[in-house]
Amino acid sequence: MSYKIELDDSARNYANKLVKSTLIIIAKKLSQMERDDLHPRRLKGKLPIYVEECGQFRICFGIDSQKKIKSIFFIGNHKEYGRWYKSIG
Repeated sequence: MSYKIELDDSARNYANKLVKSTLIIIAKKLSQMERDDLHPRRLKGKLPIYVEECGQFRICFGIDSQKKIKSIFFIGNHKEYGRWYKSIG
């Protein structure tokens, strides 16, 4: 099962703030997310958003199973993740 990974503008903004060594680790995880049918945990609440952990970083995304697309909404450390989570309500 292969998925296409799409980063939205806010995820790109978060990712642009990361150092190169961290981006390499994140890129490896995104590549793994493309290939594998991982079992991420789902955020509590009404929105169908999932979280994949990558060391101290979090990747939040939605899944469109019919189109085989994982849309990335957020990439950042745990502290930024907490702020982002509060902002989505």
